[in-house]
Amino acid sequence: MSSSSCKCIKDLRLYEVSADNITIQSSSLESFSYVVHAYSILCNLSISGEKLAHIHIEWGFYKPRSRSLYISAPNLKTLKWFGRVLNHQELGELVCLEKAEILLEHKEEYKFDNVSEILGSISRTKALTLLEETVKVLLSERSMPSTLNNVSFLTLHVGCLNDGIVPEMVSLLSGMSNLNTLHISTHPSFFLDKPEACGFNKKFWESQNLAFIYQLNEVKIELCHGSNTVEFVFYILEHAQNLQKMVIYYLPHQSNLQQRVKKCKMASAPTIIFQKKVGEAKLCRLDACRYLTVLRNDRL
Repeated sequence: MSSSSCKCIKDLRLYEVSADNITIQSSSLESFSYVVHAYSILCNLSISGEKLAHIHIEWGFYKPRSRSLYISAPNLKTLKWFGRVLNHQELGELVCLEKAEILLEHKEEYKFDNVSEILGSISRTKALTLLEETVKVLLSERSMPSTLNNVSFLTLHVGCLNDGIVPEMVSLLSGMSNLNTLHISTHPSFFLDKPEACGFNKKFWESQNLAFIYQLNEVKIELCHGSNTVEFVFYILEHAQNLQKMVIYYLPHQSNLQQRVKKCKMASAPTIIFQKKVGEAKLCRLDACRYLTVLRNDRL
């Protein structure tokens, strides 16, 4: 499937389109959406356009197969990409990018390359949203380029802030010295055994010397099982000198947190709002496209 002759279309939306290859080339196109879920046969998706400002991709599939994504949109402002890591992805230089939502699941049986180049492509964005598995894939080499210093608004969707994700989270935050807004959403019910997470305390966070803490002014965080999220909260409260607001969603068994926070030696005088977490999604481990239904209704 190829489209290069339509010179007047500004908004193109493809839903559940069945094709092995899709190539979109347009000098007029400003917005493009491609949505296909579990049974996609698509192998290659190529999108290019000088005027493209908004791209929305939901590309889900079950069967392993060689797949690739190519984007050439130098004036792109928003990128929303949900689904799974592909074998090959090339996003180009997105010098005008303002907002990127990249929620990609990775299956071990899928081989991939050029994943590290995604970081370079999104380096200009100011608002970034990532899924836990996406973070692990992007940081598989345990390095974070300083080019993500443009990010001022970070949203993370994780199953639980357990010991397996904290090192990657540290690497991510270490490259964001200008971060001022941080949202962390957790869904511990995705883990059948709900593992305890208690290996990283406040002293650990202090030892990392993370520059973002001095710029931070707003935090929304959902606590999960174990102590890692609680320790992270106290680290922020005791070191974020410019913190203005913190919203904490806590589990029923964490109701004593309010009293502990009152005794905390805060670095600033933020407004702190406590909300009890209710109605957790009772889901199994799902692929990112189905996980998206949870994120769309997420209160954060």
